[in-house]
Amino acid sequence: MKRLLAISGLALWLVTASAEVTFTDWDEASLGRLISAAGADGQFIMLVISQNDWCPDCIRLDRDLLSNPDASAIRNLSRDWLVLDVPGYDGRGASVLAAHAVQFLGTPTTFILKPRPDTRRLGDAQVIGSIVGYTDDYMGRLEAVAAGFDALATAQTAVRQSGTIDDYLTLARVYVEQGDRTNALRAFGSLLYRDDLEGDARRDVRWEMIVTVTQRVGKDHERALAEMDSFAGVYPEFATGAEFAYHQAWSLMALGRVDEARPMLNESFRDGGDAESTYDYLYVVFRNPQSEMLQEAEVVARAAITDYPEESALFHHALGRILRREGRYEEAAEAFEQAIALANVDDEFYPVYIGQLEYVRSELAAARDK
Repeated sequence: MKRLLAISGLALWLVTASAEVTFTDWDEASLGRLISAAGADGQFIMLVISQNDWCPDCIRLDRDLLSNPDASAIRNLSRDWLVLDVPGYDGRGASVLAAHAVQFLGTPTTFILKPRPDTRRLGDAQVIGSIVGYTDDYMGRLEAVAAGFDALATAQTAVRQSGTIDDYLTLARVYVEQGDRTNALRAFGSLLYRDDLEGDARRDVRWEMIVTVTQRVGKDHERALAEMDSFAGVYPEFATGAEFAYHQAWSLMALGRVDEARPMLNESFRDGGDAESTYDYLYVVFRNPQSEMLQEAEVVARAAITDYPEESALFHHALGRILRREGRYEEAAEAFEQAIALANVDDEFYPVYIGQLEYVRSELAAARDK
């Protein structure tokens, strides 16, 4: 949908002519002025934090709605909004979001913001609504926000009126979706002070707080590891499981502590003996690339294509992503072509394979044009 170009040393995201949603061109110098102008005109800002070159739900959202010529509902809904697309992790997008004090749970995240005339940063605008992921009710939720539904106000009212465990959990999750780390911690903390939160429910709330607020929204991996160590002291059996290992390895890899992450990734995932565990291993390595781990992951991905023939399309795709990380675009394109050839057109990942192939082909074309 968009392509990252370098213009006068600044990052500028441009929109293709076929896009149904009209994204506004912006660069780092003009973004503050655009936000302020939207505030002066009483416009909403629709901020789509995406990663259309590798994020499956981002690619689906793009193909189904954002770049779909037949998706008139979202085009008409957003016609009078300032609509911005920012890469969430790779490229210059991550630094732009940090500079604008925007925290988010994952990609895709869609924020509907209401700035004031003096607002210059996205993070200083009021959050009217938020959608994490590409959910089945994405359009319905977007239309509800436009019609005035306020998920945060609704959750706060429920807490004041009844204040059940479920009410506080809903409130905490709304804060998480909105990237509000401080208030999310307060809401989760209020739950943990309750005497009626017991057993597995207490464990699950504490774990959710660590993973969603500290690790994913805050991206504070040192603190996440410290909180996981404390959690393991209270719940040692949970700490021996694959889910714990996955998130611990995630933070270690993000901090570049490969030697510590490798053993748990190998034991819990690479050597798990099943397709799902192997794919999880490849995903962690792809998301937190370290050169030596990428080389190991390539070997694992090639073996998985043979070891799990029913999932061969998925593992050709995983191999392509690893090769792409290594800058081997021609080989990555061949891997994605294999994934497409092996997959059924109704496979949920089929459009993802196509999107990945289009991305590496565009990179190859750009390299040839230099």
